[in-house]
Amino acid sequence: MLCTIGDLIEDVVVWLGEPTHHASDTPSHIERTRGGSAANVAYFVAATGSPARFIGQVGDDRLGEQLVD
Repeated sequence: MLCTIGDLIEDVVVWLGEPTHHASDTPSHIERTRGGSAANVAYFVAATGSPARFIGQVGDDRLGEQLVD
């Protein structure tokens, strides 16, 4: 069994629809997902069918509650 230790955080990934230009708006798509290196490793190892556990810390706030749900 793999056991990882780390933080559970929110990753914010911004996909640009075109190259950026100075002093202008750029179309984009924003994705918000659970992240953190140790959490990601445990997730992907478990997705392969191997046993994995994550031990970590998350903030005591609304975002932290959403990440744990």
